[in-house]
Amino acid sequence: MAEITKNLGYCIEYNKTTICDKKCIDEIKDLLKNYHLLVIKGLDFTVKEFKTFSGMLGEIIPHDILKYRHPEHEMLSYVTNVDREGNLDKFGATIRANDWHTDGSFRKTPYSYTILYSLEAPKKGGYTDFNNMVEAYKNLDSELISQIEEYSALHKRGEGWTSENPPPPLSDGQKASGLFEGNSHPIVIKNPISKKKTLYINPSHTKKINELDDEASDILLSKLINLSVTKKYQYSHQWQKKDLIIWDQRDLLHRASPDKVTNEKRIMIRSMILNKPHRII
Repeated sequence: MAEITKNLGYCIEYNKTTICDKKCIDEIKDLLKNYHLLVIKGLDFTVKEFKTFSGMLGEIIPHDILKYRHPEHEMLSYVTNVDREGNLDKFGATIRANDWHTDGSFRKTPYSYTILYSLEAPKKGGYTDFNNMVEAYKNLDSELISQIEEYSALHKRGEGWTSENPPPPLSDGQKASGLFEGNSHPIVIKNPISKKKTLYINPSHTKKINELDDEASDILLSKLINLSVTKKYQYSHQWQKKDLIIWDQRDLLHRASPDKVTNEKRIMIRSMILNKPHRII
């Protein structure tokens, strides 16, 4: 067991026979309060076992990109650079998740945790980058904090103020559902589990600060991201087969590393979790 960095990430080992025990689940939740991200090495999970473990942490919510959902377990989805025939998936390999983002921030009740489990990992490249927005918020100057704590922002899927790589279009059924019209959240939120404040914006889905006009909103959002997304708040994970990562979506931004992989398989299974209390406040 060891810290990955002082303020971001903890690496621990469990075996699959004990990881679903209440004691282990409680330990995982406690570690996430302090470190925001947990790396568990060498778990030999089947997809069904991964689903069972995910359900121990909260309610599993299916991802909105339909083409990547697991054919037998639709609550789970793939993060992959190959399609179901084994050919290169250009979107998955080179475009998907390139922008810094928070999964599901456009939802009325955003996800609490994301869990990724590696089924195939390249020898080089294909990292996932994480940025600690709790530490970023703590280090903003007091005048700026006073300004933004009264603001809220509209989040809409793929329509962030600097979004360059929007997700695939929604299906007609998803459009008709009314679930993707966008939702507003405070710019500064308090994680209901850890009680820590964090800066809750991301370039992929945060469209506009509600209290400002478009130009002023873009300027302030860019200023906040430039101050917050820096190497001192980051951890970049090099995947190995059977790695499992859990992180708190309320505390971290993440992205697919710019170091893309097209000549080796990079396949992960993913679950999106709502826990209780899961609302951001």
